Amino acid sequence: MSELTLWIPGEPRGQARARHGKGFTYRDPAQEAYEATIHGEWIAAGRPVLEPGPYAVTVKAYMARPAGHFKRDGSLSAAGLRLPHPTKKPDADNFLKQIDALVRVGALPDDAAMVAAHVFKFWADGPLEEVAHIRGPGLHIRAWAYVDADERMAA
Repeated sequence: MSELTLWIPGEPRGQARARHGKGFTYRDPAQEAYEATIHGEWIAAGRPVLEPGPYAVTVKAYMARPAGHFKRDGSLSAAGLRLPHPTKKPDADNFLKQIDALVRVGALPDDAAMVAAHVFKFWADGPLEEVAHIRGPGLHIRAWAYVDADERMAA
C-alpha cells in the first residue's frame, strides 16, 4: 500500500516518556491505553501496511477548546478569538512520536525511513476547511510513500 490514513477519536495525547528507576522502566498506563486505541483503529481500518522505503507523515491533532474560550451564549470569548491554534501542551513533536505505535505493529517502516514530517495542532471546532472531515477531538495520521520530484522525473 502506498498510503495509510487513520483517525484516532478522542482527545489526542502526546507520547509520554518512559521513566527509568533503579533496575526498572515505568511506562505510563495512559500511554499504553492510547497505543491500544491506535492499534484498535488500525485493525478496524483493515490493518493497512505502508510499503517499505522512504515515507512522509502528516499528523494533525484536533484538540478540544477549554471552557474559558466560550461565552455563556456559546460564542467564542476574547481568549478563544485570540488563540486561533492550540499553544498548550502536549508539544507538537510528542504527537509525531505516536507513530511509533504503528511502527511496532508493522503498519509503517522503521521511522528511520521517514524523510518528511509535518505536525499541526488545531482546535476541533476550527475553520471548516480544517475540520470538515472530523467530528470532535482526535488525531489524524497520514503516511505515504515518498518520491521526490527528481526521482519522478528520472523514472
